[in-house]
Amino acid sequence: MTAGVGKRQPKTPKAPLRRCSDPAENAIVARCAAAGRRAWSGQSMIASGAMGRLKPIGRKISNTVTGRRAEEFVVAHVHCPYCGRALASLPTATPVYDVTCIRCEFRAQVKSVETPPRSRIRGASARPLAGLRLAGKLSPPIIVFWGWNGIERTASSVSLFPLVPWAHIKERVLSPKHKAEAGHLMVDYHNLAELPRISLHE
Repeated sequence: MTAGVGKRQPKTPKAPLRRCSDPAENAIVARCAAAGRRAWSGQSMIASGAMGRLKPIGRKISNTVTGRRAEEFVVAHVHCPYCGRALASLPTATPVYDVTCIRCEFRAQVKSVETPPRSRIRGASARPLAGLRLAGKLSPPIIVFWGWNGIERTASSVSLFPLVPWAHIKERVLSPKHKAEAGHLMVDYHNLAELPRISLHE
């Protein structure tokens, strides 16, 4: 009889699961191994959603984070279009405006858009702008990042709209199914292609 025929072959020892200092990540790695998936992909994983679906950390970021990164890009790469001095971020709680010139009175909102230039973009909460409008003040200038990638912090171009008439700012109500702010009153910017713009970065 040929040697080895009919005998049970020794099992190949399993490689130990890679461990890290985070117990939550260890538990997820164990679940992946139990399901027959690759135990470790080389990057941390987090649980997402009610069913515990997995997604890589860093592949998606919130609108708040990507907006803050756009403001940081403005401060690092864009100068005041009026006096040429540096721009600085305003505190997070500052209504309406995001950045300000360190020398003159220039202030602006910063909007990050993932698409190429278009005529309509999303805005923020309607209440602060409504206060300005009722007081007879001008709407804030907007700095728009076109083709913005919040993860890699890159943009195809950056435009300044120094004058946005109130007729171009339309209110909208968030859907009742919105996860965070159902029924909240927001604004959209319309017909931007009709407005003068200044290129700040390309």
